[in-house]
Amino acid sequence: MQWKPGFAISIIEAGRWGNTVEKAASAYLLDDLQQYSDLPQLTQRIEAALNANLSATIGPLIRRIEDVSALTKDVYHLMDALPPLINALRYGSSRRVELSALQKVVDLMVPRICVALPNASLSLDEAASRALFDKILQPTHSISLLEQPKHQSQWHQLLHRLSEMYQVHSLLTGASTRILFDKALIDTGTAAQRMNFALSRGNDSDRAAHWVEGFLHGSGLLLIHHPGLWQILDEWKADFTAVVFQDILPLLRRTFAEFSGPERAKMLALARRESGVSETPDAERSFDAERGAGVIPVVQLLLGHSSSAVPRGEGIRSSSSPSPG
Repeated sequence: MQWKPGFAISIIEAGRWGNTVEKAASAYLLDDLQQYSDLPQLTQRIEAALNANLSATIGPLIRRIEDVSALTKDVYHLMDALPPLINALRYGSSRRVELSALQKVVDLMVPRICVALPNASLSLDEAASRALFDKILQPTHSISLLEQPKHQSQWHQLLHRLSEMYQVHSLLTGASTRILFDKALIDTGTAAQRMNFALSRGNDSDRAAHWVEGFLHGSGLLLIHHPGLWQILDEWKADFTAVVFQDILPLLRRTFAEFSGPERAKMLALARRESGVSETPDAERSFDAERGAGVIPVVQLLLGHSSSAVPRGEGIRSSSSPSPG
């Protein structure tokens, strides 16, 4: 922290809002309240007010949010506003703040989003679909944390609908299918069936590649743990002509580049096994005995043994010189 001379003037100017920090902050927030008609900004302010324990501002903030949310028709604004409201509901009780009015706002907002979002998702291009996908992720996480079965059921029905709508960009249908699969709302057989349909020969290769990108978003471990899904993807890739493969290669590279190094290594091992390329067995790999010997003192220290128990260079042998017995 560093004091600057200009702060004294700022403190004097802020003094007109109140004689204490709490009173000044509350008065400033309430005066500023009527200037905002943007719902996400209002919901962020109620979350900030709860964090600052400005209980005097909660009631007016909720009433303002009720008025603005009733007039808001933009489903994207409703989606942006929902997570801060849910956070306020989750943590407001720990501050002994009455938030029943805020619960009513959430109860009205979730069904409105679920009804309006499918139509808002129609005929979007790739850039708009990516932006919408980012907006879907946060409410999905927030509603799951809210632990209210009614809202969770409504949101899951929305995801089911999005995953089955052909008019929606395949990035969104693939991502919705993945969320349902991760939450165990569809089983492996259903996921494989939808993947098989999305990657069928009758579908455009670009659309199929976007579906794969959405389905594999975040992690590719499901391909490793579910061989049936890997086989579907492998067979789809094997049907490409050279021209088609060159066209969709950037999409596939972007998808697989997001995976971690170990995930990509396991997938490479799967691809080699499928293609009949054998890896060098561990027993045939040579070891650098000199480098390995440098680890011995640390291992002995961890095990509580004397560092003189094993001479340097004698603890690790190369595979070409197996130890007797």
